[in-house]
Amino acid sequence: MTSALALYARQTEVQALEAFCTKSAAPVGETEEARCERAERMIRGAIDAYQHFPAGVKPGIKIFAQGSYKNGTNITTDSDVDVAVCCTSSFFTDYSQAGASGDAYFGNVAATYTFQLFRADVTQAIQNAFGASGATVGNKALRIAGNSGRIGADVVPVFEFRQYQPNGQYLSGARFHTRDGKVVTNWPHHHHHFGIEKNKVTGYRYKKVVRILKTIRRELSGPAAKTPSFLIESMVWNAPDQCFNDGINYNAHSALSILLEPSLLDNTQAVLQWLFTQCNPAVMREVNMIKPLFSPEQAWTNVDANSFVYQAGQKLGCWT
Repeated sequence: MTSALALYARQTEVQALEAFCTKSAAPVGETEEARCERAERMIRGAIDAYQHFPAGVKPGIKIFAQGSYKNGTNITTDSDVDVAVCCTSSFFTDYSQAGASGDAYFGNVAATYTFQLFRADVTQAIQNAFGASGATVGNKALRIAGNSGRIGADVVPVFEFRQYQPNGQYLSGARFHTRDGKVVTNWPHHHHHFGIEKNKVTGYRYKKVVRILKTIRRELSGPAAKTPSFLIESMVWNAPDQCFNDGINYNAHSALSILLEPSLLDNTQAVLQWLFTQCNPAVMREVNMIKPLFSPEQAWTNVDANSFVYQAGQKLGCWT
C-alpha cells in the first residue's frame, strides 16, 4: 500500500509542477505584436535612408518579423526580435517539383544583383543607421544591440525563395547563405500560419506548452540545455491535438484526472510522452509543413531531440 505520507509528497510535487507550468505558459510583459512592430519600423527606417540600392530594388524589399516573437512562443530570455529583410526583385528558385526545369520555361532570367551584393548593401544600411559598434556582423545576422532608446534585433538579409509547382504557381519562402557558406531555407509565413491554426484547434494550449518546454530547458544539462527553440516548437507542433485537448488519455497523474479537464501539466506530459514513445521521426515536419524536421541539412538529430524530451520529462514527472 502507498503510505499517506507518500501520497501527500506526490500531491505536493504535482502542485509545484502545476504552478511552474502555469507561470511558464504565460506570455512575457510587452505584447509580441508591439515588440515586432517596433523592430520592423526601426529596420525600415534604416533601409529607407540608404540611397545605394540599385534602381528597382528598394520597392521590392519586404521587412517582417519572424521567430519566437512573431510566432508568440517567446519567453523572457528571448531578448531580441528576429527581422528578415527580404529582396523580392532578385530571388532563388527551385524547379525540382515543377515537372520542368530551367528559368526560361517560367519566364525567369539570371539576376545580376546577387545575394552577396544585397547582404553587403543591407549591412551598410544598418551600420549607417546604428554604427559599426551598434550593429555587429554575425554568421547569419546583424545584431543590433538594444538600449534604453531602441529594441534589440537580429537582422537577417534574405532573398525570396520560390519553389515552383507543376501548375506554374510557387510556394514563397526565404533563403540566404551564411557567411561560412551554408545555404538556409526557411518558410516564415507558412510557419506563422500553421502555428496559429494549431493554437486554435488545441484551445490555445499549443503555444503555452512550447513556452513551458522552452522554460524547462534552463534546468537541463549537456546538449539538451542548448536545444534550439525552433526544434522545441516543431516537436510540440507535431504532437496530436488530443495531447492538448484530452491529455489525460495519454497520461494521468492521479485517478481523479479522468474526471477533470486536463491541466497544462497534463498537456505537457502528454506531449512529452507521445514524443518519446509514439512519434515517427521520419514523418515529422517543421511547423511550416514543408520541410522534414529531421534531415541531413538540419543542425540537430533525432538523438538530440530524444535527449531533450527525456530530460524534460524527468523534470516534469513523466517517468515516475
